[in-house]
Order: sequence, then C-alpha cells, then structure tokens
Amino acid sequence: ERLIQLKNMGTAAKDRLQSSSLTIALFGSKPGAGATHIGIGLSVYLRNLGYPNLLEEKTDSGMGAGLFAYAGGVRDQYGLLRHHGFVWKPYYGPGVKLKEPPIHVKILDYGACEEAVLSGEIDAILMVCDGSQWSSETSWQAASRAVKKGLPYGIIYNHTVPGARIRLPEGGEADRCFRAPYFPDPFSIEKGELQ
Repeated sequence: ERLIQLKNMGTAAKDRLQSSSLTIALFGSKPGAGATHIGIGLSVYLRNLGYPNLLEEKTDSGMGAGLFAYAGGVRDQYGLLRHHGFVWKPYYGPGVKLKEPPIHVKILDYGACEEAVLSGEIDAILMVCDGSQWSSETSWQAASRAVKKGLPYGIIYNHTVPGARIRLPEGGEADRCFRAPYFPDPFSIEKGELQ
C-alpha cells in the first residue's frame, strides 16, 4: 500500500523512498511453501517498477549458495550478489560482519522460521501459505498467528487450484489474502504479472 501511494505521487516520491526505509518480513507456513520463489518475484517486480530493493536470506536454507551457483557473479563490499538486476544477500551466519548496504527497501526471507519473523523489527509481514488441501490446517494456524502480530500483512496462498476455497485466518481480512499467480521464472517478472 505504501509503495502504491508513493508511486501515485510521482518521481519526487520515489526519491523520498530512496532515503526512507521499508522492511518486509517474508516467511512460509512450512518448508516448500514457496516463500523464496515469491520473494524473488516480488523483488524483481519492485525493481521493474523503479524501487531498488534487496532480498536478504535470514536463515541457512542454502538459497544464497544455490543462487550463487546458478547465477555466478562476484560479491561486492556488502556481500551482495546480483543477477540481471536482482540483488540478494545470502545468509553468512552470525560470525560474519558486513557493512550495511545503501538499499532501503528490504525483503527479509526467513524461510519457514516463523518465530524469528514475529520477534524481529519489521514494517510488514508477507506470509506464503501452502494452499494445498493437505496443508490447509497448518496454513490457517500460521496465518492466524501472523495476523495477531498486529503489523500490516499480506498472505499469499501458493500451490492452489482454481476454484479452491481458502479459509481466512482468524481475524484476517479477505482483501489482504491473495492467490499466487503462476510464474515459473521469478527472475523475469513483468510489470503486470503479479498484480
């Protein structure tokens, strides 16, 4: 919502966004729910709209190492890697101290570590729920806990079939729950694809 407001205000608003910060915590209802895939797509989408951002891996899931092997590249002074304009920071562990990069819009990928997300300092929560029928109860419980945090949130249901009914989380609002679009290559998201 904040990005849309700024977009509607024009170039001066985008300049203000560069000097302000926005931290979105991203996590999945379970391993394999698709949080990283959705996070990469969101990061590329925002970049395509003119919002520089960083996807930061917050757990040792191996995503960062896998992306490095896939994309190649060189780490910069902040430990960041780039692939066709997508910028990510792999998980380095608590022993590695790096300078903070000058990117103010951050998507923090917590994988399925819900506890870490709900205890951190963040501006908004973006939760990816496995929308398959056999995961519906687990997804509902996790989404209900995210809503109770009291932060701005969005819940994305991934792996759903058309026409499937989704049970809203306890206290959740229907206009904050979305069905994930099908996009097999998150590195090539076009402007209209995630709307």
